[in-house]
Formats: sequence, C-alpha cells, structure tokens
Amino acid sequence: MKAISISHGRFTLFVASLIIFQSCTVYQGKSVSLQEASQTRTKTKLRMRDGSIQRFQYIQPENQFFYGIKRVGYEDVKFRVDADDIKSIRLVNKPASFTLSVLGIAIPLAVLVNYIFFF
Repeated sequence: MKAISISHGRFTLFVASLIIFQSCTVYQGKSVSLQEASQTRTKTKLRMRDGSIQRFQYIQPENQFFYGIKRVGYEDVKFRVDADDIKSIRLVNKPASFTLSVLGIAIPLAVLVNYIFFF
C-alpha cells in the first residue's frame, strides 16, 4: 500500500508541473509604444511607474485614449491606460511561450517514461 501511495504522490506532482508549464507566458525583452501594442492585439504586460504590473489580453485605442482589455469571467472589461503612468510595455513572445510549454511537457514526460521502463 505504501508503494501505491508514493507513486500516486509522484504522479500528482507530475500532473501539477504539466499544468504549471502550460500556463507560462514569456514576454519580449524590448519595450514598445502604446500605438504598437494596440496594433498587435496580443497579450501585453505594462510595468507602471509605481512598480505595479498590469497584464491585459490586448490594448485597444478608442477616442484618443487607450484601454487595456481584461477578461473577467465571460466578459471583457476595459481599463483606461494613462501613458504617463507607464514605465514599459512588453508584448507576449509567442514562439518562446510555445517552446517553453512544449519543453515543459516533453522533458518531464520523457523522464517519467524513462523512470517507469528502466527503474
């Protein structure tokens, strides 16, 4: 019974690590302007001058203002973004995020298969 409990714990840890790696998002190293961020319509991370970080699904221009769109439940909610309060704007790096997700799944899976068949 002890062997079942140990393997159950390892399996749980393995599944939890897969879920964590799938939700990773990597952002680009260089900062862009609000105008560029609004044209890409991708995930955006804003570092504010007060040190806080705001993450949005995308940035939307509207009537000479910019709004960050967050998904809350099933609704998209607009938050006005003031350009004077922003220190940097970074866009999601889709290739790096995808690579991290794939490697985060492939490597632990290979280790698990190796452990099961060779130990």
